[in-house]
Amino acid sequence: MGTIERIPYKKNQYILCREYYIAMDKNGEYTRINGLPRDKYKTLLLQHIENYGKGCLKEFANVLPDLAYKVLIINLICIKSICIEKSI
Repeated sequence: MGTIERIPYKKNQYILCREYYIAMDKNGEYTRINGLPRDKYKTLLLQHIENYGKGCLKEFANVLPDLAYKVLIINLICIKSICIEKSI
Protein backbone atom coordinates (compact mmCIF):
# COMPACT_ATOMS: atom_id res chain seq x y z
CA MET A 1 0.00 0.00 0.00
CA GLY A 2 1.42 3.37 -1.01
CA THR A 3 1.19 6.29 1.35
CA ILE A 4 0.53 8.94 -1.28
CA GLU A 5 -0.91 8.87 -4.78
CA ARG A 6 -1.02 11.26 -7.68
CA ILE A 7 -4.31 13.00 -8.39
CA PRO A 8 -5.10 11.67 -11.88
CA TYR A 9 -6.76 14.81 -13.24
CA LYS A 10 -4.35 17.38 -11.82
CA LYS A 11 -0.73 17.84 -12.79
CA ASN A 12 1.90 17.37 -10.08
CA GLN A 13 -0.59 17.14 -7.21
CA TYR A 14 -0.63 14.35 -4.67
CA ILE A 15 -2.88 13.22 -1.82
CA LEU A 16 -2.80 10.55 0.83
CA CYS A 17 -3.76 7.13 -0.49
CA ARG A 18 -7.39 6.03 -0.75
CA GLU A 19 -6.92 3.38 1.93
CA TYR A 20 -6.01 6.08 4.46
CA TYR A 21 -9.29 7.92 3.86
CA ILE A 22 -11.21 4.64 4.12
CA ALA A 23 -9.50 3.79 7.43
CA MET A 24 -10.27 7.28 8.78
CA ASP A 25 -13.90 7.04 7.54
CA LYS A 26 -13.43 10.09 5.27
CA ASN A 27 -14.45 8.64 1.91
CA GLY A 28 -16.28 11.80 0.87
CA GLU A 29 -13.24 13.94 1.57
CA TYR A 30 -11.12 11.67 -0.63
CA THR A 31 -13.61 12.00 -3.48
CA ARG A 32 -13.77 15.79 -3.12
CA ILE A 33 -9.97 16.19 -3.02
CA ASN A 34 -9.38 13.69 -5.81
CA GLY A 35 -11.74 15.62 -8.05
CA LEU A 36 -13.56 14.71 -11.23
CA PRO A 37 -12.32 14.14 -14.75
CA ARG A 38 -12.84 17.04 -17.13
CA ASP A 39 -15.63 15.28 -19.03
CA LYS A 40 -17.69 15.09 -15.82
CA TYR A 41 -17.45 18.88 -15.48
CA LYS A 42 -18.69 19.23 -19.05
CA THR A 43 -21.55 16.80 -18.33
CA LEU A 44 -22.71 18.85 -15.34
CA LEU A 45 -22.55 22.10 -17.31
CA LEU A 46 -24.42 20.55 -20.26
CA GLN A 47 -27.08 19.19 -17.91
CA HIS A 48 -27.60 22.68 -16.49
CA ILE A 49 -27.93 24.16 -19.99
CA GLU A 50 -30.38 21.42 -21.03
CA ASN A 51 -32.49 21.93 -17.89
CA TYR A 52 -32.70 25.72 -18.17
CA GLY A 53 -32.05 26.38 -21.85
CA LYS A 54 -29.25 28.81 -21.04
CA GLY A 55 -26.97 29.91 -18.25
CA CYS A 56 -24.66 32.65 -17.12
CA LEU A 57 -21.17 32.37 -15.68
CA LYS A 58 -22.49 33.00 -12.15
CA GLU A 59 -24.87 30.02 -12.45
CA PHE A 60 -22.11 27.79 -13.82
CA ALA A 61 -19.91 28.84 -10.91
CA ASN A 62 -22.70 27.65 -8.58
CA VAL A 63 -22.87 24.31 -10.40
CA LEU A 64 -19.11 23.80 -9.99
CA PRO A 65 -18.08 26.02 -7.07
CA ASP A 66 -14.56 24.62 -6.73
CA LEU A 67 -13.55 25.60 -10.26
CA ALA A 68 -11.94 28.90 -11.13
CA TYR A 69 -13.73 31.08 -13.69
CA LYS A 70 -10.93 30.42 -16.20
CA VAL A 71 -11.54 26.65 -16.00
CA LEU A 72 -15.30 27.17 -16.32
CA ILE A 73 -14.81 29.25 -19.46
CA ILE A 74 -12.48 26.63 -20.96
CA ASN A 75 -15.09 23.92 -20.33
CA LEU A 76 -17.83 26.07 -21.86
CA ILE A 77 -15.72 26.69 -24.97
CA CYS A 78 -15.22 22.92 -25.31
CA ILE A 79 -18.98 22.35 -24.96
CA LYS A 80 -19.69 24.97 -27.62
CA SER A 81 -17.24 23.39 -30.04
CA ILE A 82 -18.81 19.96 -29.46
CA CYS A 83 -22.27 21.38 -30.16
CA ILE A 84 -21.04 23.05 -33.35
CA GLU A 85 -19.47 19.78 -34.55
CA LYS A 86 -22.71 17.88 -33.93
CA SER A 87 -24.77 20.39 -35.91
CA ILE A 88 -22.52 20.19 -38.98
